[in-house]
Amino acid sequence: MSGGLFESLSVGSRGLSASQTALSVTGQNITNANTEGYSRKRLEQSADWKRDGQFGQMGFGVEVDQISRVRDQLLDHTIVANQGDVGMHTQVDDAMGRMEALFTEPTEQGLGECLTSFWNAWQDLANHPGDVAARQSVVDKAQTAISRFHQLADGLQGLRGDEEVQLAAKVKDVNDLLSRISDDNQAVAAAESQPSGKANDSRDDRQLALSKLGKLLDIDYVEDAQGRVTVTSSGQMLVAPSKPLPLLMEHHSVALADGTSFTLSSLRVSGTNCAFVPKNGELAGILEARDRIIPGAQGKLDSLASSLVTSLNQLHRSGYDAQGTTGTNFFDATKTSAATIALLSEIAKNPLAVAAGSGGTSLSPSSPVSTAIPATGAALDLAQTVDPAYRDLLDGSVKIKTVGPPSVELTEGPGKDFVVDKANGRISFTNYIAFPAGTAVTVDFRYSATGFKGAGDGNNALAIAQLKDSLLANPDQHGTPTATIVNAYADMVGSIGANHSTARSKLGTSKSLSDFYGRQAQSVAGVNIDEEVTDLVKYQHSYQASAKYISTVSQMLESLMNL
Repeated sequence: MSGGLFESLSVGSRGLSASQTALSVTGQNITNANTEGYSRKRLEQSADWKRDGQFGQMGFGVEVDQISRVRDQLLDHTIVANQGDVGMHTQVDDAMGRMEALFTEPTEQGLGECLTSFWNAWQDLANHPGDVAARQSVVDKAQTAISRFHQLADGLQGLRGDEEVQLAAKVKDVNDLLSRISDDNQAVAAAESQPSGKANDSRDDRQLALSKLGKLLDIDYVEDAQGRVTVTSSGQMLVAPSKPLPLLMEHHSVALADGTSFTLSSLRVSGTNCAFVPKNGELAGILEARDRIIPGAQGKLDSLASSLVTSLNQLHRSGYDAQGTTGTNFFDATKTSAATIALLSEIAKNPLAVAAGSGGTSLSPSSPVSTAIPATGAALDLAQTVDPAYRDLLDGSVKIKTVGPPSVELTEGPGKDFVVDKANGRISFTNYIAFPAGTAVTVDFRYSATGFKGAGDGNNALAIAQLKDSLLANPDQHGTPTATIVNAYADMVGSIGANHSTARSKLGTSKSLSDFYGRQAQSVAGVNIDEEVTDLVKYQHSYQASAKYISTVSQMLESLMNL
């Protein structure tokens, strides 16, 4: 009889222990209700029994089987995959927004307004060619437009630099998460190597790390028999069952149009020689902005600057300035990008050098002039010794070659092989060491066929002003320009705004999906305080009942002992 009572005490004791464990689990749920990544825990228990000779299976209290975490693994995979879309669109939207803010259009400080004012200054000069102030206005408006080109070019390059800095920061975040997942792998495997062992907290931490990693990269993961996950991205392994494989950044120097250099980084997985190119996530969005979106805008801006320099110089060379000089560029022909565009130094220093007057037809000799390099100190005077028409030479058109073989082309410019007096058709040779007097040469060039009409002529300024309405930009597949420079710039800015709107829309969609999946996950794994409080009361009553049961059995034992 007493043996049965002692067994009853054991039954009550196990009930107390189960209720106490259940209360502990409920308390853990309540205190972690707002902990990121925490999964609701559930006590799983079953009725225990023993074999009895008279009654067969006979109740022997409660058995605590395990404490399990409530998760939906399919939903977890879906959330991780969706996080990549959120990360990708977040970075693209951010880059597009900063780029749109950079162009500040339409405003008085915008490049579009600067270009319009520049063309209007040429129109005013056409109406008042003898006015020095009108010439100075052309120079000033040009400098303003140039300054805006430079600001935009510097701003875009600065945005690329920002993306490079962000890339380094995000790669560090990736590597930290890879190490964290690997550490959790080992913790899970160690804990669950024991019978009924559950690494619930390590699994929660690992799932949270996977979700954060999924926002940075496109990832997939599978779990092995020991509970360890293998993580892959874009076909390459990032976390092996036994160790992480961090990303490495390799730096490359890229030359820019302004002569400076810029550092770009590529990625690879440690232990491999293969480039790593993420397909989704924040890293993919950063690379998309750094390598495609921003360079695309830079290319369009450079194309506009090049079209402006080329088309205006062509007309300017055919005109005459206030001093009767022709064949001179307006912009520096060697600087055709948005970052380098500049006025010719002569124009910047002297507004009278602006070629407002119309010139004649640009011609060249029927064949290159055959002659020889004159004695030291003497100039080759084409207008005096060859043809009186050979003056007003076009800037950069003079080509001099020695009679071969071999034939060597001389270089024009101060400190080089020769310099040209364009207005008078005179060529002075300066490198007699390499090309001594008497060396046979051929001279080819272009010249203006008519003379100077006077400082009051504004026909060339009018022709340049009309470039405002000429199709000079946005070449089609055949290379034919399809837009004016002002309209091409407006199209570029409009495209940036439209693309930003599209990026914002995609981000909104991906965030909505993320919120939806998040609510689903919360309904499964999240802690409901009301439910936990109800369980708290239930387990409290269960504990009290078990205690009452033990008290009753104790009294029965005491009565038995007192017989």
